[in-house]
Amino acid sequence: MNGVRDTANNWTVDGADINDSGSNATLLNVPSVDAIQEFTLERSTYDAGFGRSGGGQILVATKSGTSAFHGDVYEFNRNNIFNANSYFNKNATPVIPRAIERYNNYGFTIGGPLYIPRSTTPRRTRHSFSGPRSGARSVLR
Repeated sequence: MNGVRDTANNWTVDGADINDSGSNATLLNVPSVDAIQEFTLERSTYDAGFGRSGGGQILVATKSGTSAFHGDVYEFNRNNIFNANSYFNKNATPVIPRAIERYNNYGFTIGGPLYIPRSTTPRRTRHSFSGPRSGARSVLR
C-alpha cells in the first residue's frame, strides 16, 4: 500500500495499536471475521493522528452488545475432495492421487443485554456484552 512494504502498515483494533514493533510485522490481536463491525482503510493523505507508519492505516472496529440477543455461527471448510488433481499427477503412470488437505475454521459470536441481579430491570439495562470464539483445525499430508 502506498508503494511501501506490507510491514509499514499500521493496524488498530478499536483504537488500540496491535502491531508488535519488536518482531517485524507480527499482529498481536487478530479479531474473528464475524466479530468485525467495520473497517476503514486510510492511505495517502491521512492526518497527523495516524503518523506512526509510512504505509496505510487499517482501522478495525469490533461489534458491541445491544439491547437484544443476537449471534451467528460460521465455518470455512477446505477439503481435498473439492480440489482438482494437478496436470502432472493425472498424467503420471500410475496416476498420483490428490494430496490430503483438510482445513476447518469455525466459530461463533454472541451478544446482547447483560442482566445484573438487583441492579437492573429487564426493561431498562445499560450493560451489554459481545464476544467471539473461533478455532481452526488443519490436516496436511
